[in-house]
Amino acid sequence: MKLKPPTDWTILVYQGGVNDLSPHLRKNLSELAQGPHPENVDVMVRQVDRSGTLTDFQVDAAGITPLGPPPPAPDSSAPPTLAAFLRLCIQKYPAQHYIGGELSR
Repeated sequence: MKLKPPTDWTILVYQGGVNDLSPHLRKNLSELAQGPHPENVDVMVRQVDRSGTLTDFQVDAAGITPLGPPPPAPDSSAPPTLAAFLRLCIQKYPAQHYIGGELSR
């Protein structure tokens, strides 16, 4: 697997909505897609919805792109689930800098 060259930044967003937050998570994802998207920045999102379905997305000027088949449904509150997402993004989306956060309302 050939790695892409590092960007300046990779922004990592973790969204867990197994409770009643799923509608808000979809809205947050839509808002992310509408924002400015510099070419030297990757935005990666992991979303776990109300049904426990996990989906990884890349958000850029082209919109929201699901990344491959979803991994097995995890416990979104378990630290290993977050750690696996961080490892995946750091390996597949190299950058000079990383910043991460959790979005919910």
